[in-house]
Amino acid sequence: MYWPLLAETLQRDDIATAVDYAHTLLDPHQQRLPDALAAPLTQALQAWDGGATAGAKKRLHEAVTLAEQFHYL
Repeated sequence: MYWPLLAETLQRDDIATAVDYAHTLLDPHQQRLPDALAAPLTQALQAWDGGATAGAKKRLHEAVTLAEQFHYL
């Protein structure tokens, strides 16, 4: 449910909101994602927390691409 929202906000270059959706997707109360999807989201959050907006954006784009391949989008 959150993948389309993450993809849309990322497309609008609203990285802060996309990061919020990434946090939600990784919430322990959500269904666990495959490691291949969780890894770039986790890396995006780490980049964002470290002030590396471009790095976060790159990792979020990678996660969206993988989500498409896994049919989450």
